Amino acid sequence: HSCWTALPIFLILLALAILSCQKDKNNKEKIEQKNITENQQEITKNEDVKIEAFESKSKFFWDYFKENEDKIYNFDKLSKDEQQKIWRQIHIRLSVINEALGVEISAVPKNGKRELIITANGLVDLFPAVRKLTANAPKMEKWIVKPFKQRMKKVRIRMSSGIDMSSDDLYFKIDSKKEKRLNISVYMKGYEKIPANRRREILYQLLDGILGEEDVETYLGAIEDSDKKDDSYINSDRLIEEVDKLKK
Repeated sequence: HSCWTALPIFLILLALAILSCQKDKNNKEKIEQKNITENQQEITKNEDVKIEAFESKSKFFWDYFKENEDKIYNFDKLSKDEQQKIWRQIHIRLSVINEALGVEISAVPKNGKRELIITANGLVDLFPAVRKLTANAPKMEKWIVKPFKQRMKKVRIRMSSGIDMSSDDLYFKIDSKKEKRLNISVYMKGYEKIPANRRREILYQLLDGILGEEDVETYLGAIEDSDKKDDSYINSDRLIEEVDKLKK
């Protein structure tokens, strides 16, 4: 008889234990969900702060440029001291966003507008910043603002050291294609006359002008130097065609 009495008590205790475990589990899940929600809110808050900070830094740059757009437009007519002051102010304001960012200013074209190019100087991680900064540009009568160094019909580099090279001096061999990227070898005419520590710099400046900065970083993979060329090498026009095929 005592065994039959104990059995219901045991079942009641077991049921209470199960209910207690379920309650603990529910509480644990609620705490975990609360932590997840708080973390998501913190991430969102941090992203909002980053966006707000970028907008403020962007305004710091564009306010100066807008205020001085006429003076910068006539940059070539300014004294060297004035030119240096302007470049210094532009550099300071870009450095607030990132020190690696840069700008290029075109010559005065026939239509009267100059181009201001915002460049990441080949650093892919800065591409989003370049796009955002360009998107935040104010409307200006004498300026067209573009992201990244653009393609040019003919690229030429002249240096005080006597180096004089153009896009016509480069020849390319496509070694392989992988995941919409070309691995290439490059022959530079006059290769032996260029100091070894300047070759890559000059090569990338020419490539940026041939393909455009964004396409160089997007569609070119490994880039190897070559001290000779054969019939398998192509000129810059053909390289452009090969890169454009990857976009289709």
